[in-house]
Amino acid sequence: MLKNEFSVSGRVTISVTDAAGTRVVSDKSNVIIQDAARILLSGIVPSTALDVDAPFPAEGRPTVIAYAGGPSNRNSIAYMELGYVAAGVDLPAVIVTRDDIGLSGDASKEYISISGVTLNDHSVVLTATKTVDAASADNQYFEVGLKTSGSDNPLLPPDFPDATRLFAHQVHGAVSATSGATIQYQWTISINPPPPE
Repeated sequence: MLKNEFSVSGRVTISVTDAAGTRVVSDKSNVIIQDAARILLSGIVPSTALDVDAPFPAEGRPTVIAYAGGPSNRNSIAYMELGYVAAGVDLPAVIVTRDDIGLSGDASKEYISISGVTLNDHSVVLTATKTVDAASADNQYFEVGLKTSGSDNPLLPPDFPDATRLFAHQVHGAVSATSGATIQYQWTISINPPPPE
């Protein structure tokens, strides 16, 4: 008997553009967080199905809500959250698991907005760019999370950061750049269909 199962996977490609040109500095798979399933399912609840907003039952996990008015922008992906330490500081040891609810507590954090989307047959590529300025030059970026907007009108930084939900998480080698450079994150989320029968 063949299984009729879909699988969700992700991959993050990070590139730096500076006076020397553009180079890929990391390209690796990520961990899809267990809350991702509820985030995806919230997008297929029809607007006529619920009388009131209802949380998915998931004890001990962040609340993901199916909205009575139908799919909500609050559950759409809007941000990448970056974790970093200052130049010269040792990178913390971070182990990423499906149980994560946020980035590690040992890093400074900042949000960048998703600024581009490429639609493919079974995947979407989400692009966000960090412009490096004098204050962030030489920071060591080593962690990134793909996050929901948490609000109907996502702002930068998020107006309700505690309402954002982690969809996927990755750690990578330190990425640094000089002032005036950009660090671009391209996050591919794929839903791989089952093989044909």
